[in-house]
Amino acid sequence: MTFMTKVDDDNALNAIHMGQYNIRMSVLTSHNKMIDMIEMFQKMPISQVRSIHKRSLENARKADKFYEQNPHKARPGAKRWQDFCDDCVIAHLSGHVAYNKPVMMIHPDLYADATKIDSRFKQCMPTDKPTLLSGVDVCKLDKDYKVVEKLFVTE
Repeated sequence: MTFMTKVDDDNALNAIHMGQYNIRMSVLTSHNKMIDMIEMFQKMPISQVRSIHKRSLENARKADKFYEQNPHKARPGAKRWQDFCDDCVIAHLSGHVAYNKPVMMIHPDLYADATKIDSRFKQCMPTDKPTLLSGVDVCKLDKDYKVVEKLFVTE
């Protein structure tokens, strides 16, 4: 199985990390929905995917700035918060298809530590943990999100 393979577990989650876009946010999203979205983008004209990427990234950055200044307004289930999370996922995955950017996910064993680092949105952090998928490169990154070392491939 590889990262791009759907899994039998419909509850499998990935924690997409937005650091490569200068957004201090990780968003839990369904693995199978993520694969569906990537496949949908791959079927679109590249110019359309780039347009979607630009728009969703602008929206996500604008929302990130809002929540940086107003963390108390982050509410789970609120439309504005959900739109922010959705824009993060769309920007990340469309960037992968349009510009060949890596899909950055947080390893399940590190997810709890990552959520402690940014406690601004503690009230919105799901208690679920990402699923460990087989066939995924686990890498150590530098502060600019460049691969410093490939540690292992999950089995």
